[in-house]
Amino acid sequence: MVPIKSWPVEDRPRERLSSVGARALSDAELLSLLFGSGRRGESAVEAARRFLSGIGGLSQLGRLDRNDLDECAGVGPAVASRVVAAVELGRRIGERRQSPERKFRSSRDIFEAYRHRLAPLLQEVFWVVVMDRRHRPIREICVGKGGLASCGVGPREVFRPAIQAGGATVVLLHNHPSGDPEPSIEDIEMSRRLFSAGHVLGIEILDHVVIASEGYASLRDLGLLQGEPGATTPSRHPSGRAA
Repeated sequence: MVPIKSWPVEDRPRERLSSVGARALSDAELLSLLFGSGRRGESAVEAARRFLSGIGGLSQLGRLDRNDLDECAGVGPAVASRVVAAVELGRRIGERRQSPERKFRSSRDIFEAYRHRLAPLLQEVFWVVVMDRRHRPIREICVGKGGLASCGVGPREVFRPAIQAGGATVVLLHNHPSGDPEPSIEDIEMSRRLFSAGHVLGIEILDHVVIASEGYASLRDLGLLQGEPGATTPSRHPSGRAA
């Protein structure tokens, strides 16, 4: 471990944080403040830089849970707990920037509200967001978990929360751990079945949004929610717009 007192003052992350602000610090410097110290022969910044290189960069940090971090060389339980807590706080800040009285006026609104929770996940999950008649969320629930590539659900799992909460409409959400938001054939077929079931129950599916690290795809924007025979999936841009 390299004693912090031996570092030049201008190189100490804590002092730099005070003098130039958090935005001026590198990813490794910020992470080193959570690490606290490095190992013998390396500073906390060097340890953080080595750690980030080992996991594939900062973008991968949100995909790791406490157990994953415990397995990383040089990261003990205390550091792993601090890092997981910091990542979760960042997610919650992103989520709560939305107004408590928010309405979903577009697929972009939906994506921005849930990207922080769903995009980093390594496992595919399926969420239902229940809304009132003004398209304000009143309940959200994860109704299915799958593997790396699939997560199928049926009408019972999807519409039960809406019936229990007295909702008028629902938004369906699921993530693609691959990073590519393009809806699969299975996604489209499942959405059409659920859309038909919702019509029978009198509960509208406002949208089905696929969230991934590279962007999102809205089946309603693509004209695939109800779907005409022979409809195909257009190519996608990371922005979530059709090409």
